[in-house]
Amino acid sequence: MDPTVAITGATSGIGRAVAESFVEAGAFVAVSGRDGDAVDRTVEELNGVDGDTDVGRAWGTRVDVRDEFDLERFFERVAREAGPIDVVLANAAVFHGGPGESPTDEVAYSEFDDTMRTNARGVFATIAEALPHLADDARVIVPSGSVAHESKQGMGAYAVSKAAAEAVARGFA
Repeated sequence: MDPTVAITGATSGIGRAVAESFVEAGAFVAVSGRDGDAVDRTVEELNGVDGDTDVGRAWGTRVDVRDEFDLERFFERVAREAGPIDVVLANAAVFHGGPGESPTDEVAYSEFDDTMRTNARGVFATIAEALPHLADDARVIVPSGSVAHESKQGMGAYAVSKAAAEAVARGFA
């Protein structure tokens, strides 16, 4: 049986690369992102134009991880269409400013709040809403990186949010 994979933040970067790898391996991959047009393009590209049946397939919808009801609907539909979810990649994240250009003491409250709501609370909501739909041996992956453990100049709220995301994941483990 081919695995069912659900990915938040799947339209670019790590999320997109993981989605491509799972589709190529034959999985059913549910992709999501905040930009509905980008999700549609990603699904089209993952499924290809030739309808190759030797690979998996992708489906997707717009999801804002800051909205737990978006996540609830997403995971309910994935499970309804593909069965229990084998892998969840809680990848959606934001970074206000450029890496190395966002000192913590210069971060606006609104940017800090949005970063924490997306990168930390979003991980909490992703895992919480996925739980009822997970296979018994499912895996939940929360990317964070060394920035969660080591002080890096100019990483601002992003570093704080990734440390918090790891703590959220440990809390569910």
